[in-house]
Amino acid sequence: MANGLGDRVHHRSKTHRLGVVIVTHNSREALEGCLNHLLSAGPTHSPASIWVVDSGSDAEQVPADQRIDRIIRAANYGYGSSVNIAVGAGLESDWLIVVNPDAMVTLQQIEELVEIAEAEGADIIAPSLDQSSEHGGHFTSTPHPPWARRTSVSGSELGRDDRPRTIGVASVHGSVMLISQEAFRILGGFDERFFLYFEEIDLCVRASQNGLRVAYSPDVEAAHAGGASSEGVTRIWRRTEMMRGKVRFFRKHFGRTPTALMMVDEFFRHGKDAIPVFTQLRHKPRRGLAFPARPIDTSGHTQTCAEPRGEDT
Repeated sequence: MANGLGDRVHHRSKTHRLGVVIVTHNSREALEGCLNHLLSAGPTHSPASIWVVDSGSDAEQVPADQRIDRIIRAANYGYGSSVNIAVGAGLESDWLIVVNPDAMVTLQQIEELVEIAEAEGADIIAPSLDQSSEHGGHFTSTPHPPWARRTSVSGSELGRDDRPRTIGVASVHGSVMLISQEAFRILGGFDERFFLYFEEIDLCVRASQNGLRVAYSPDVEAAHAGGASSEGVTRIWRRTEMMRGKVRFFRKHFGRTPTALMMVDEFFRHGKDAIPVFTQLRHKPRRGLAFPARPIDTSGHTQTCAEPRGEDT
């Protein structure tokens, strides 16, 4: 396979299997740029397999590409569900790498992050993100109490000579994140009740609760443009889905009273702009596949996923 698994490997004594999952929804142009950047620095020492989960895209948004080892076509069950589908479909790796289609990171940077994670004892790790957009940053604390804003950190805030190789954080941004396969197994994958936002924060919080280390490395920098898979949707839709994820996160981790306080805080901060968002919250999305995914046909390069198991509650 040209530019496939064999072309991405240099031999050395110790290697790690890298499983890259790109979840895309109507992001053909961004996906092309992501693939180009992934392979731009040449082959890696470790074997890398690139899987793309086409999450309910329109026709021809993810054409066959020799750089992609497998394409899974599924309905739009949500971001975390799509990653779970790939793992459940048989993606074998020592490290699972989740990459947004509008993120820019190379396989060499991913390999460096794996080496740093294993040397520093991190179970979930991410690169430092380009802070040129609002979509960058990792968080030192979870959003509790409701009126306390999370503090975003970046490796650029520290001098290169005095900063550590990894910095422990409460959660990393999900645009580029590496999870050891053992950690992913312990956590049971992403919680599929989260559709698009807060699923990586939930995963990181559960990791810390299970004694796993979450960190990012200021030595490796990637970029994330943001919003490629949600182009064409309204601002209200984005804000509604973000609020839906935040409400679910608060209910799950903090209970009803902090959730109610958070919602009151959000309402008064945004004023009348919050009315359509809170109105839309009454409409619940469908739930995706439970982890692990039910068996599906893996005989071909491209496969179609089964239907979801049930409705969200």
